[in-house]
Amino acid sequence: MPRAPYDDEGQELPRIGPAGEAIGLSPRMVRYLEEQGVIAAERGPGPRGHRHYPPPELHLGRAAARAMDAGHPTATLRALRMLAEHYRVNVPKLGIGVFEGRTKGVAAVYSVQRREILAAKREYMYNPFVMIHEFYHHLRSASGQHRGTERQADEFAMQFIHAYEEVASRIKSMKEAGWTWTGGPRPG
Repeated sequence: MPRAPYDDEGQELPRIGPAGEAIGLSPRMVRYLEEQGVIAAERGPGPRGHRHYPPPELHLGRAAARAMDAGHPTATLRALRMLAEHYRVNVPKLGIGVFEGRTKGVAAVYSVQRREILAAKREYMYNPFVMIHEFYHHLRSASGQHRGTERQADEFAMQFIHAYEEVASRIKSMKEAGWTWTGGPRPG
């Protein structure tokens, strides 16, 4: 009989039901967060390949559920997770509000101490420039010190958005030309 995945300490990782219970979410919500790319499961061996969730994914799932309750879009959460994985840093916390004395004309701020991006208004969570700009500050402060300038954060966000638009345009052109994701044209 195939064995379930284990963590580094040899503990069996929980399947979807117990994982959901541990973080206060239904299995359906856990599946949704996985489908949206917010959390990731390890698949067990065998034909069924049951989902098993490592503890860091459960913590991220709980944080994601709280963020969604506060109105944050899953696309933002997924994008920040992907960026964090790419740069090998933790996903920053997200919140809505402002820091005292830093409110005038600010869409969002990053707190090094709290490792949190705070958007002044909920709608700023949907603005990729704002979120990627603040992620740059998260990335540049991974050592515990805030490094980088506003100009550099702006450039980072603009370069990312430009690269994204370029890739999206190429994908659209390939689809229109009949290409599939297997790397070649559709059989005709």
